[in-house]
Formats: sequence, structure tokens, C-alpha cells
Amino acid sequence: MAADELPDYLPVVLELSARSGDEVAGTLLSSHREGIEVLRSALTDAASPYAGLVEAVSMTLPQIDEATAERVRALVAAGPPTETVGVTDTLPFPTIPVRNPSLSGAPAVPGSVPAADPSPFTSSQESMT
Repeated sequence: MAADELPDYLPVVLELSARSGDEVAGTLLSSHREGIEVLRSALTDAASPYAGLVEAVSMTLPQIDEATAERVRALVAAGPPTETVGVTDTLPFPTIPVRNPSLSGAPAVPGSVPAADPSPFTSSQESMT
């Protein structure tokens, strides 16, 4: 995990903190104070029922100093990160354009006849007349 990312599953970290009494969990939460504060702020702004829970977690952490507050403001101003997992300019496999012959009216195979297109929008009365 990168040093600037929150753990993916915050409830597990909170459970570890609550059950273990080990200072590792507290250190882990404290080291991600900025992200927790951004989450708390967003939940409060959205009037989420979870805002009070994250507020309670924040209250168990050391007081926010000015440098931490500035980093929180910078994170909020930057907005959420852009998801780039799996996003590339090229695909990892060759591709060819696919043409649906029934839509274009062209035969799928040279010399063949396109299939009749029974329209799904034709009413039963129209087809009877």
C-alpha cells in the first residue's frame, strides 16, 4: 500500500483498533489522519448517517496540527483521484471492427441473402393486415 493511501477496508482497521489494544492500529489510523478527515468532512457535508461514526474515530486520534489541516484542505481542493486501473490507450489484445450485417443490409457472406428483420416494434394488428 502506498504511504498516501487509506487502507481499502476501514472497518477492519477499526475492528483491529477496538479489539487489540495494540498501538499498531492507532498508529495506522493516525498515519492516515488526512484521509480520515476528508472522509469525515464529506460525510458531514452529505448529511450521511455515518458521519457521527467517523467523527467518533477522529476524536480518538491526536489533535490536528496546522500542517495536517493544510494537507486536508489540499486533498479536499484536489478532489477525488481519477481511476486509471485498466485504462490504457491500447487494448492488450488485437481487435477488429465488427459489423452487424442485419443492421447495414449487406450480406454477411458474399453471395448470401440477409435475414429478414422482423421488427420488434410492429404491432400484432399490423402484421395481421
